[in-house]
Amino acid sequence: CWVGVFSSGNPKDGKRYWWKWDQCRTTNSGNFNASFNGTGSGCSASRAYAVQNTTPANLTVTGVPACSSSPYNVTLSWQNTNSTLWLDLSTNNFADFVNKNVSNQTSTQIPAGMAGVTLNANTTYQWRLYNGSTHTRGPDFFAPFCPARVMGRVYVDRNGNNSWDSAGEEFIKTGLPSDGSCSPSNPNFFMKDLQISYTGPVIWSNSVNGCNNQPGYGSAPFYDTNQIPIGTYTFRPTGALAGWRIPDPQTFTLASGETKQLWWGLNPPPANLTVDKPA
Repeated sequence: CWVGVFSSGNPKDGKRYWWKWDQCRTTNSGNFNASFNGTGSGCSASRAYAVQNTTPANLTVTGVPACSSSPYNVTLSWQNTNSTLWLDLSTNNFADFVNKNVSNQTSTQIPAGMAGVTLNANTTYQWRLYNGSTHTRGPDFFAPFCPARVMGRVYVDRNGNNSWDSAGEEFIKTGLPSDGSCSPSNPNFFMKDLQISYTGPVIWSNSVNGCNNQPGYGSAPFYDTNQIPIGTYTFRPTGALAGWRIPDPQTFTLASGETKQLWWGLNPPPANLTVDKPA
């Protein structure tokens, strides 16, 4: 803002005292009118001015995904701006940071304008605004990794080639024939205690008792871990009938948002081919 200030020592029009307009500071914002009594030649008795609050307030973050499998963007917004305004972004409480000039703005999208910066899942970000005299901190933001998933089928690997052959190799379902088959016209093979077990960030096991349609296979039994944390897991079938050969365990790392298909062929001894199979 500007106000009239009484001054001396710099006469105007031969007068000893004069008024000048000078800058001032105020914590209020809005439109004001300043005036003073007495004028000299060339002086104005009043002047309108506007006061702008330059300290950012009500800082918000929008656009943070519920989970992320790739770099993402967010929008940062605030009230009040300044002809000098910088945005700082950090991952370690501003021990070090990158910044972006956001002068005269009240919102911006990041990481646009921040060379070499990406916003990655599983990282907490801090941000603040600096108007030349005051740092104002906004709310931290964080996006977790998207969970992963493993699903697949188990089948009777009659020829032991570790590959499902559509001719004569049934899919295996957990339970007994009384539990029902996915495809009555092509009865499944049943194993009462069959499970797909896994260890890793979580330890669990799933029955092979779902029924779904998949192109080329029709309605068939399957297992499904649903959403599990990303990381390294070891999967193996358990609960197979005595004498059946099961494949070696498989260890792999699941990435954010990944869905992995994992099939298992169980190789039976010839005498057991009809065990637990529906009539």
